Amino acid sequence: MVKAVYAKKRKEAERNNDEATAARLEKAYDKLMMEQLSKRKKGVTFGSFKVSKEIKFADKQPIFPWGPRFAKSSPQDIRINLAISAAFTAWIAIKRYAEYKPLQFLAFAFVYRFFEKLKSFEPAVSPTYTEEGDDDGRALRMGKRLLRCLALVFGVIAVSSL
Repeated sequence: MVKAVYAKKRKEAERNNDEATAARLEKAYDKLMMEQLSKRKKGVTFGSFKVSKEIKFADKQPIFPWGPRFAKSSPQDIRINLAISAAFTAWIAIKRYAEYKPLQFLAFAFVYRFFEKLKSFEPAVSPTYTEEGDDDGRALRMGKRLLRCLALVFGVIAVSSL
């Protein structure tokens, strides 16, 4: 609304060849925009309403856009992951000498869990079909997702085994 009024008054001043009014309008508009920007940086907009951090810093891009992002798990997901870990820990404790079988099953269980979590967090992409009616991008997206899951799980295993 401010921009529309500013544009209207500026055109009117230019039509009348009134340079002083145009300069005053420009200065007032710049001052108003700077005030709004400084309030936005402080987290206050439209009076005393606070802006959440997700919205406040929404225009900041991560250094690596393909990299992992923090995503809080739901309490149900935490319980499921805890139950999976407890089951395989019990298997190891009961067998006493279980070699790598529990670790393998645990790793693939978590690969599947991460795969499903990534699938739920990725934005929906409109499919592009070929002449045969196939969606070429779907397999590529699933492959990338699976590769990220495998890298994450086996990377954690490698780091924790050091």
